[in-house]
Amino acid sequence: MKNLSLRIWVIGGVLATIVSSVALGTWIFLSDQQKKLLQDVHETHGRVTRVLALGVQKAIWDLSPESAAPLAKSTMEDTRIVRVTIYDASDVVFWEEKDEARRVGKIVTQEIPILADDQVLGKVVVEFSMAQAAAEIRSRMIDFIGLALAEIVGCVLVLAVLLHYRVLSRIDRLKSEAHEIAEKRLTTPFVWNEKDEIGTLGQSLESTRQSLAQLFAELEEKNQSLTVMNDQLEIKVQERTATIKMILDHVKTGFLLIDQNFSVLEGYTRSCETLLGSSQIQAKKLSSVLGITGEPEKHFIMSLVQVFDDEMPESVSLSQIPRNFVIGDRTISLEGSTIRDAQGKVSKILFTVVDVTLLKSIELENQINRSIVNIMQNMNSFRDFIQDSRDRLKNCYTALETGNTVVLRRDLHTLKGNSAAFGIRQVAELIHSTEDKEKIVPEYLTSIEESLKEFLDRHYALLKIKFDSENRRFLSIDEHLLDVIEADISRLQNQDELKSHMSNWLAEMRKDTVDSMLGPISNYVQKLAMQRGIDMDFVVEGGEIRMGRNEAADIFQNLVHLFRNAVDHGLEPSFERGKKPEKGRLGLNITTDTDHYLITVEDDGRGIDPDRVLKKALQLNIMTPDQAKRLSHDEILNLIFHEGLSTAETITDISGRGVGMKAVKDAIESAGGNMTIQSEVGVGTRFLLRIPMHKSTEKNRRVA
Repeated sequence: MKNLSLRIWVIGGVLATIVSSVALGTWIFLSDQQKKLLQDVHETHGRVTRVLALGVQKAIWDLSPESAAPLAKSTMEDTRIVRVTIYDASDVVFWEEKDEARRVGKIVTQEIPILADDQVLGKVVVEFSMAQAAAEIRSRMIDFIGLALAEIVGCVLVLAVLLHYRVLSRIDRLKSEAHEIAEKRLTTPFVWNEKDEIGTLGQSLESTRQSLAQLFAELEEKNQSLTVMNDQLEIKVQERTATIKMILDHVKTGFLLIDQNFSVLEGYTRSCETLLGSSQIQAKKLSSVLGITGEPEKHFIMSLVQVFDDEMPESVSLSQIPRNFVIGDRTISLEGSTIRDAQGKVSKILFTVVDVTLLKSIELENQINRSIVNIMQNMNSFRDFIQDSRDRLKNCYTALETGNTVVLRRDLHTLKGNSAAFGIRQVAELIHSTEDKEKIVPEYLTSIEESLKEFLDRHYALLKIKFDSENRRFLSIDEHLLDVIEADISRLQNQDELKSHMSNWLAEMRKDTVDSMLGPISNYVQKLAMQRGIDMDFVVEGGEIRMGRNEAADIFQNLVHLFRNAVDHGLEPSFERGKKPEKGRLGLNITTDTDHYLITVEDDGRGIDPDRVLKKALQLNIMTPDQAKRLSHDEILNLIFHEGLSTAETITDISGRGVGMKAVKDAIESAGGNMTIQSEVGVGTRFLLRIPMHKSTEKNRRVA
């Protein structure tokens, strides 16, 4: 339809107007003629019937059918009448004339009573054929339509001639001249003498030709100037391009782009191949170029998907991308930034690639130095850690020999958490890689032990601690307590009473504050939260309370699991906390009653989802669906103490293996205490620990 010429549109439009007008007039005229003809036929039919009714009145009265015959026969002389029937008062046929051959087309019947002195003597029924009337109507219609068509054809011919010579041929000329302008053939003038609308349009086209001819002349002159300038600019661009290429080819930092398929795009700097140790990295998956596989690759790809999905704040999604990768003997750092298309969607990620081997070496040295300072500030706690590590490794060897993988993995997990808390990263990382193994062999335990020994030997000058030696703790005594002891010794005369006081003093001196037993845990938790992008406060209340190390050391060694879980999958990032304060809170509160220590670990994070715990328990076949239906809310929450059950989505270097909670529970029960959980989804979780005072424990507190 869009490609039809103007000629067809004009002729078609006029023709449609004429045809519709003529058709409407014809329809009105023929309708009127048909109406008149039918009216005439009906009047004739009625008149004949009435005459017949009057004519046979006497014959009916005299009961003489032969008297009615002439009139009935004369009525049948009208070829449109099919049948004439005369009935007497009893509705019996008195006389009938008919010609069935005339029964063609529509038959109209008219009935008139025969009256005499207001008395009904009978009736006359005349059947009338409309065939002749219909034929006459058709004849008139054909004649009139033929005449109308002749008029239409005549009008169209006249209109076509007028349109061609006065409109369409001149429009063709306008098109031709417009084509001349489009082809920039502007030398021949367009001559239009007519004063009508098309002539005026042609004169405007001539004015346009003149203006364009002048404009093109000016443009040609300027083009010549631009050609000279362009040649000079091309030389400068080539010089600049060569300079940029030289810079990109020799810059130490690499730059590369990846698309939504995570493939490296064309245009990366040459230094990328050197830094990443791979030539021709174009079109390769970035994870393949980095040489990562398995779970690390899955985590890396998932973090890239989050950036392209663009559902979280850009800074948050970019921070989820792992930054450092070891390639050969070098550590490479990737720093990502997004590139958006015209619609504002993330279309590419630009990565800056830097060799941070030396920087990481310096950072590692600084981290070790900070760890040493941290350890020296918490020497008694560190000595307990070394003693605990030695005991746990012995337990691990024993568990490995007896096939008790539950104890093996539980003690390794606790040792990893405490190593990380004291900043002994190489030991924590070695244990983490060991936990990833499907089967743990003695050589792995030996490597962990040797790594811890190597750390102590390297820093022996400062720490004065050997792994295999008995490392005694140093006790600090308040000078006021010495004054009290001295006064009591002078005052007390009874030897038994003096012995009792001395025993109590010694027991009190062997106690230590909770803060001392926690060691560097506070700094460790804050650092852990920072690494995970969690803004939070870690608050310790009751840190001044003194507890016997034999009663509490093992418990505080295992409390690290609660803190790590809270940071890793309890507390939310600020943008997920909804109406809660943007900064999360993790608290440790220690109080006492008559004969118990009361320890509370509480966070205001996501809370424990009982449906999720139950689903995980069913997946691990810990119980049957029927058993699960009968569990109370508290019983479901207590399932998290089951070995291997964790609500974390993925296993990280912090949590997710399902052994930490069991380790905490075992340590508390070994001290004769108990542990309860209170949790509400979206509000937070509280662990309540109740530990009896003066509970003596065996030297080896972890039984395989």
